[in-house]
Amino acid sequence: MNDHMPYMTKLRFPQGLPTRQQVLDFIAQSDEPAGKREMAKAFGLKGTEKIALKALLKDMADEGLIDGNRSAFHAMGGVPKVTVLRIVEIDEGEPVAVPDSWQPDDASPPPRIRVIEPRGKQRDRNAALRVGDRVLARTEEAGNGWIAHPMKKLQGGEEQMMGVVELDGAGKGWLAPVDKRVRNAVPISDLGGAEKGQLVLAEPAGRSPRSGMKVVAVLGDPLAPRAFSLIAIHKHGIPFVFPEGAVTEAEVAAKLPLSEDTREDLRHLPIVAIDPADARDHDDAIWAEPDGEDGFKALVAIADVSYYVRPGGETDREARKRGNSVYFPDRVVPMLPEVLSADVCSLKSGADRAAMACHLTIDSSGHIRDWRFTRAVVRIAEVIAYEEAQRRIDAAGSHHPPTPSFEEEGEQALKAPSSLEEGVGGGGGANDGGGGAKTVSIQVLQNLWSAWRLLEKARHARDPLNLDLPERRVVLNSEGKIAEIAIRERLDAHKLIEEYMIAANVAALHMGADYVKANLAPLGLRARRADKVGDRIYVEGNMAAGLGAVYGGATVCAWYPITPSTSLAEAFTEFCGDYRTDPATGKARYAIVQAEDEIASIGMVVGA
Repeated sequence: MNDHMPYMTKLRFPQGLPTRQQVLDFIAQSDEPAGKREMAKAFGLKGTEKIALKALLKDMADEGLIDGNRSAFHAMGGVPKVTVLRIVEIDEGEPVAVPDSWQPDDASPPPRIRVIEPRGKQRDRNAALRVGDRVLARTEEAGNGWIAHPMKKLQGGEEQMMGVVELDGAGKGWLAPVDKRVRNAVPISDLGGAEKGQLVLAEPAGRSPRSGMKVVAVLGDPLAPRAFSLIAIHKHGIPFVFPEGAVTEAEVAAKLPLSEDTREDLRHLPIVAIDPADARDHDDAIWAEPDGEDGFKALVAIADVSYYVRPGGETDREARKRGNSVYFPDRVVPMLPEVLSADVCSLKSGADRAAMACHLTIDSSGHIRDWRFTRAVVRIAEVIAYEEAQRRIDAAGSHHPPTPSFEEEGEQALKAPSSLEEGVGGGGGANDGGGGAKTVSIQVLQNLWSAWRLLEKARHARDPLNLDLPERRVVLNSEGKIAEIAIRERLDAHKLIEEYMIAANVAALHMGADYVKANLAPLGLRARRADKVGDRIYVEGNMAAGLGAVYGGATVCAWYPITPSTSLAEAFTEFCGDYRTDPATGKARYAIVQAEDEIASIGMVVGA
């Protein structure tokens, strides 16, 4: 009997399929990783009992009782040696995390774990952790607390849901989704500190639908101004999280070298980017100089995104999902990972950038006489806001100093008046993050304006359709609330950029046509100029309908959704401003309402 005592002591668990509590007791008392094999051996399970144990462990994981995988399980309430953590705070530059899944029996709060980020070269390969990030980490005790070493940054949950917390009569939490396509509230199993009425981001608490949702981020007041963009992102399904593979691919691509052996070196030209003052990235820039024959040589440089994003790659697939970057008053959801969209694919001043360059030869009548396209390396001399560029040209007035030779211009291009010596000076420029970039000489801008006037002259001769529609921008105050919805002032600087972009696109069209003629069989297509419209009005259908509504006596317009809007409502708004405003008092005699849903908009119109 004594010979068998060690064996009996080692077993010490009742034989047969264990209960949930017995599984938790075994995990708590185990000195080794507690996997299915160890449990089956300890409880003496065989055959179908092992299958039943596997199903039991899966149910317990779905219910949040245990956390683990095929090789080792851990009781919730302790901190596993390897687990998923969620960053909840950045304390003096150091991330602080809590276990991503925390449901202890004693209702104790989750431990706050200090995250030790990698340093040196390994740190350079990984983006800094931010609040809301999830990481797979190795944990260890340190004094009276815990520290964690990240092993892998995890992708944000694709099944996340945004909604407002509601409490029923029993105090149970429910998530009312902001997406009206989800008709029913969803039970919340873990409020994560959220309170009734708060806007939250939640994700499934387990693999089973019975697990409910757990709150992973508390966003605050759902009526706060900055909450609207978050709601719009989730309501319209705008992808805002990049998979780890796409981010890693982009980070590797961002380090690709730029070689003068394979690209035309244009860094000696004083190329400038003219953009909105609040632009977050810059994808085009221009340059021009007289050609000595009453015409101009001009250049349009476009950020060469194709150098960094290759067809079929993960970054390319993610970009196809998005189609474009989405701009909100308080944030931008980029089409590409930020290391590309806001850095190497943005034409920042003073930095070498890959670009597609369109070289144009403009004659004295404003016609494009020659063009060529190259891949190039450019270094933007300055990024200037539209308003600042216009201010400098207006300040120069009609005074046009003698046009310098190319060599003289190269010396003068980066010499600025003393009042504008550093940065963007006297009026501010677009936010390019360049920091300390020199301002270009006024001659650089005057050359651009002179070339534009030739292009504009040819444009007027063509008598094209010109829809000069107003652009509106949302202005936020210091508290993030909407201060006004203002119409952007239409400047010559805006028209200048538009004309250069049109010229480059027309050149690309001609290049494509030349290629077809040289390499493909005749297509049998012929374009001819149609008769001019004469005294008839040539107008787009929705604009005509908007004008007809005004002449028909309409005075109220209510519509949904707000975004995307409809050109019919925009046309009606524009014509009301012209024909429904009291000329004596300037008072509006119309109402424009963007409703919160379809029923509200119908009710407003019926009531009117």
